Amino acid sequence: MEAQKVAAFRVLIVGGKLYVDFYYACVQSRAMFTVWGLLQLLRRYPGMVPDVDLMFECMDKPSINRTEHEAMPLPLLRYCTTPDHLDIPFPDWSFWGWYKIYAEGYAWSVNLKYIVSCGSLSLIISPQYEDFLSRGLIPKKNYWPVSPSDLCRSIKYVVEWGNAHSAEAEAIGRGGQDFMESLSMDRVYDYMYHLITEYSKLLDFKPVRPSSAQEVCVESLFCFADEKQRQFFERSASYPSPSPPCTLQPPDSDLIKNLIEMKRKIIKDVQDLV
Repeated sequence: MEAQKVAAFRVLIVGGKLYVDFYYACVQSRAMFTVWGLLQLLRRYPGMVPDVDLMFECMDKPSINRTEHEAMPLPLLRYCTTPDHLDIPFPDWSFWGWYKIYAEGYAWSVNLKYIVSCGSLSLIISPQYEDFLSRGLIPKKNYWPVSPSDLCRSIKYVVEWGNAHSAEAEAIGRGGQDFMESLSMDRVYDYMYHLITEYSKLLDFKPVRPSSAQEVCVESLFCFADEKQRQFFERSASYPSPSPPCTLQPPDSDLIKNLIEMKRKIIKDVQDLV
């Protein structure tokens, strides 16, 4: 239970029912909409989500440092991670609630997916943090990478390049938009399902509801929600899916390694152009 020391709340799914044990109040309504998303997953795939015991954190910065915890990683879910951390990325609350647009600053931000969705050429300063979807973005195909150490020259170069190569710039913008369009809520729920299923296989104990955890259902969340939140709940309500989740492909470490190396090379090649 070491992960509990840095978690905001604990989630248990036992027999198709959801239980939550809150340790501290998350900012805004992050916890409420994350729990709502889990309830919709249970409604979408009734009887299919395995029993599981999860620890969630709701702040923006990952905390499970890879160097410190490599030997025994603490299993902690949050909305982002980095290559130097072992936090497990989970879809953020804005898939079910409203979002805010703001510049990435202190840490990870939810606004990337909305910027890329617009269809314009997205200039992305090489981010330190990544969520479950941003790792799939390919530089020069879905966005244009900007060097954080040479901002002015990098931005000047891509603006001049885009003005001189409008068709290519438009194609990259359209590529980012197409990527986001492929990320339907069907895919989001499938990611959640497979993440929880694979996580549950690693548990060496049977999840049991602690006395401090409260059962949460759709009706109970509506009781706590204000009028605006209830409107978002109603718009994002899920129903049993007519088809099963997508098939999870076998793990391929070489494929992942090659993808990471390819992205690094593209980013370096772009930086060398400036």
